[in-house]
Amino acid sequence: MSRLTPKVWALLCVSLVLLVVVVAGLGDVRVNSGSDAGGKTATVVNIAENGTSGVDLGYWAEDVDPDGLHHPFIKTDHSDQRWIQITGSAMPLASSAGQRAAGGLGALWLSILAVPIGALGAARLSRQLGAQTGVVAFIVVGALSPLTFYGADQWEHAPALAAAIWAFALLREELSLRQFLALGLTAGVAVALRRETGIFLGVMAMVELLDQDRRRWWLSHIAQAAATGASALSVFVGVNYLDRAIIGVTLTQRSTTQAERVGADFGNRIHDGILTTLSQYSDLEPTTFVFGIMALVGVALAAWGWERDDEARIKAGIVLVVVSLAVRVMVGGLAFVPGAFAALPLTAAAPILARKLGRRVILGAVVSTVIIVMLQWTGSLGAQWGGRYLLIAAAVVAVVSCTELERRDLRHPAAVLAIASTTLIAGLGLAWHIDRTNGIGESRDQILA
Repeated sequence: MSRLTPKVWALLCVSLVLLVVVVAGLGDVRVNSGSDAGGKTATVVNIAENGTSGVDLGYWAEDVDPDGLHHPFIKTDHSDQRWIQITGSAMPLASSAGQRAAGGLGALWLSILAVPIGALGAARLSRQLGAQTGVVAFIVVGALSPLTFYGADQWEHAPALAAAIWAFALLREELSLRQFLALGLTAGVAVALRRETGIFLGVMAMVELLDQDRRRWWLSHIAQAAATGASALSVFVGVNYLDRAIIGVTLTQRSTTQAERVGADFGNRIHDGILTTLSQYSDLEPTTFVFGIMALVGVALAAWGWERDDEARIKAGIVLVVVSLAVRVMVGGLAFVPGAFAALPLTAAAPILARKLGRRVILGAVVSTVIIVMLQWTGSLGAQWGGRYLLIAAAVVAVVSCTELERRDLRHPAAVLAIASTTLIAGLGLAWHIDRTNGIGESRDQILA
């Protein structure tokens, strides 16, 4: 397959936008997926109606519940006589402009546009790893990964993931001065939106430096690297200034507080780490966990059979995946998948099929996953499709798999199995998003009736 033309890429991007718009439109954009997203949505609407003072959601029962234990939006902070739900002000302010222009769907403009942008970054990374077009990575990351899910919701995850993918892709290239600055700005945006992306990018930078040629290249471009750091720092300074002015707490202060909790509650972090990497189900009950992980094992086994030209292993892998997903549909139904890699079954093929460059990406993804689990997880797992703190790690491993599938033979049974299983999980996730947002919208209407 030859390189795709710009017109084809544009058509693919428009298709992704339409997909996300349809998912969001079939749901209820007045409330989105609830939980944190519900509070963010309410804040965006309030800002659209009342300006920056709208970050204060208020609380009608403040006199009898000054600590906000029964505030309708979880994790709402009561400080300086204001009730603040958001943890950053940049995205809600941008979203409020869309809210004023086109209502709830317009408020999602950043998340929606992040999907094709992130998919283009995945395609670029895939070409770096050896794919001819990167179109498989584009489709999988753009249409079949948690990026699609969060593209239809009021979270920072979709734009942060898109920015992080691009920053990582640029990190691996020989850059011009303009691209150095773009790398810094893109990485700065990713980290400002989601701090865990900084851990991932930091680990990946160190993994890149393990390669002698890459290390020599970076050492010969110290001044340009400094410009990259300065451009990233400019984003942090700007975001800190904005957050202090709007919500009274800066990104730096929030990051310091999180760092002080490193390793706290170690047992629960291990439990949640397993749950949010490998599990298809919201608990680690042995039977359902085993049935869930069988999909990953089956894809890996089929890939192993493909690598060794062993038809028996391929057939065994197919059986495991079919059983796992049949149980998922019959027992789990429409429910969230907390595991970052469980939401992308084709990632299981990556360690088997990857070549040198791909294995380096996998190493960085594994190391960053462990660090993020130790820093980030605090046990709140109620609505985290695809391990939302681990989206970037799972996405780049998915790109490694997509690269090898495109390079080899997409018609091979192991490749079909990997993509089909990922498609089914993605479909369940988008259907769950639609069902959940409509359910929360109905609850909202009943409360306000």
